[in-house]
Amino acid sequence: MKKITFLILCVFPTMMRAQSPCVQEYKGEVTLFSGKGKGLAGIPVIIDGNQGSPTDANGIFRYRLSKCPGMSVRIKVSSENYAIVNHIETGSYTLRKLADPSDFQFALLLAPARQVEQDRVAYYTTLAGVALDRNLTLQKGRIDELEKLLKSQQQKNEGVIDSLASLRSRYEQVLGEREKRLNDAKSMAVVFAQHTEVDSSYQKAFGLYKEGQFQAALAQLSDNRMQSEKKRFQSKLGLAKQLEAEALQEQAFYINKCVFKATIYRSLNESNKAGEWYREAVLTDTTQATNLITYADYLLKINQLGEPEVWFRKALALNPPDVGKGAILEGLGIYYTDHNRPKEAEVSLLESKRVREKLAWTNPDQYEPDLAVTLHSLGYFYAVMNRSQESEAVFLQAKELRQKQAKRDPDKYEPNLASALNALAGTYFNTNQKAKAETVSLQAKVLLEKLVRQNVNQQNEHELAITLSNLGSIYSTTSRFAEAEVVTLQAKAIWEKLVEKNPGEYGPYLVHMLNNMGEAYLENNRLKETETTLLQARALLEKLLQKDPEQFEPQLAKTMVRLGDYFSRVSQLKEAQTAYAQVEEICKRLAKQNFDEYGPWLTSILHKRGSISTGQEQIDFFRKAVSAQQQVVSQLKNRSSDSLSLAKQLGDLAYESLFSKQFAQAQATAQEGLMLAPGEEWIQANLALAYLLQGKLEQAKAIYGTLKDKPYESDTFKKVFLGDLADLEKAGITHPDMAIIRQLLN
Repeated sequence: MKKITFLILCVFPTMMRAQSPCVQEYKGEVTLFSGKGKGLAGIPVIIDGNQGSPTDANGIFRYRLSKCPGMSVRIKVSSENYAIVNHIETGSYTLRKLADPSDFQFALLLAPARQVEQDRVAYYTTLAGVALDRNLTLQKGRIDELEKLLKSQQQKNEGVIDSLASLRSRYEQVLGEREKRLNDAKSMAVVFAQHTEVDSSYQKAFGLYKEGQFQAALAQLSDNRMQSEKKRFQSKLGLAKQLEAEALQEQAFYINKCVFKATIYRSLNESNKAGEWYREAVLTDTTQATNLITYADYLLKINQLGEPEVWFRKALALNPPDVGKGAILEGLGIYYTDHNRPKEAEVSLLESKRVREKLAWTNPDQYEPDLAVTLHSLGYFYAVMNRSQESEAVFLQAKELRQKQAKRDPDKYEPNLASALNALAGTYFNTNQKAKAETVSLQAKVLLEKLVRQNVNQQNEHELAITLSNLGSIYSTTSRFAEAEVVTLQAKAIWEKLVEKNPGEYGPYLVHMLNNMGEAYLENNRLKETETTLLQARALLEKLLQKDPEQFEPQLAKTMVRLGDYFSRVSQLKEAQTAYAQVEEICKRLAKQNFDEYGPWLTSILHKRGSISTGQEQIDFFRKAVSAQQQVVSQLKNRSSDSLSLAKQLGDLAYESLFSKQFAQAQATAQEGLMLAPGEEWIQANLALAYLLQGKLEQAKAIYGTLKDKPYESDTFKKVFLGDLADLEKAGITHPDMAIIRQLLN
């Protein structure tokens, strides 16, 4: 029997091949990505290493394959001028069973090779957004099915009710975070655009991801399957050299799946899982700069202390191309700025600017948006450092770039232009150029109101609320209180609406707004509005703290400071001390992790507690404030060469020393601060008081006479001087010559 079977197979091989159902001609189409469906002629298409005929005048090609539907093929094009945009879908393409054999099996999107990276990001950005919306549709469909099932049941099933409640909760959460996830789509798109090694299981997961079936996509990338692949390529890496190339390719497949899996978890807002798989990707092969940058950027966005610098540095050590180098240096600059390392921040940001300027010169359309991002970060750094002229110049340059980009592609870049206008307005405001700040903020307001009318999304509304809030600050500091209140309440209403959809994202902005409103109401003696506003802020924070205490504790401290100030104003001193005591405990806790930021807070709150105390308790609080501020100064001297920051802290130490009656120390520290930063004229106010309280009247009069009519913030130094005299007298610190100084000032 076996022998006969063998003979039959040998006698009729041709007939058996003719009967094979899988040998057929497939048809495909090659179009230009930015050409609105325009076919590209003369493009040779390569499938599984074999080149077919070039595309015809309409971009159509035909290919004869002996593979069945469900099998995979690898598709490339043989062209120096063009590259494939949808390369993940073609890198490992699974043949489909066509209802009509004349239908297109393949659809290749091409872009000029010089701009393929940019077009890939644009393509996958759109695709990631579509995937998110399809996922929402699938979730809504499951909810509808369960609701119908419940209605049809005479006796309600508790399991179905619980499942429905859980699904509804998850759907509302994802819906509320939709805009944030869409904003993350570009980050995801960059991940997809960078993946050049994909296999069939990646391609299957990608197909499910496109349809919004995130859980099904994760099933294709299950932990067990991933671990099995890892063991397989690791074992092959240990075999003979001939297997090394295959193992390395499988390793590349695995790494790209890890990054893809992290991307899906980001879509699901599961940051811990996303971090795990990003880390797995970079630890599997620490020589891939692109993945290191992706991981470091992710850690930077979630504000992971210390970690972003480590991974950015590792990526930089691999000497990546200038595109990657510009991103690394900008990320490091942001990290150093946020962690009070100004010299390193400036060096990194200026080098990022230099690298991206060189790239923009070669291809403006592709690289000028990246240059604008670096300029924004550099402008922010200069603003933090109070280097106003440099901040203004850089933000102006960023604005001009964004205007150019918005003119070319309004839908894509007008939101970026609005952000650039807000940044420039902030610089004008901080340098007391209120008229310019107002003009630029109004330009941003008009643009954002148009964007919101055209496309009501959370990001546009959020940026509009920022603009309105900025206008409120401008109007308030120019004594236009009625106008300030109108725009501030408009911003508050927008953020209240956004907080309902996504409290974690927009809650901090609403709390910040409420704190500022409470402070403004208190300054204008509108005590009822002060209490109502600050209690609203506290109530919101109590909810947010349940989800993320680490993020929102600093906000709670700020709110409780203002509540303490309110209670102090209305002579509810017990309640004020309770509020301040809560802030003191928070500051002590936070200072252990970040003393540079929260050490000065502790000084301030101890001073406030002393100012509403009496007798020995008051003396003790003022001494504690001096001790806390001495620690701030000492740490700065030991760890930082930033003379401006040190000068400011010395100025504050001089002020605290006055209240503990250490007048000679106050004089010495004020003089030291002024030697480091002569332009910080406010320190002279403390030096003048130190002279006055030591009986050095002439030196004090010289300072008061010189500065009293000079502008300071929204008023003059005269107001500051009189306020300081009143505060000292309230604390029981007086001198006969104070009357002479008051007469001089008035």
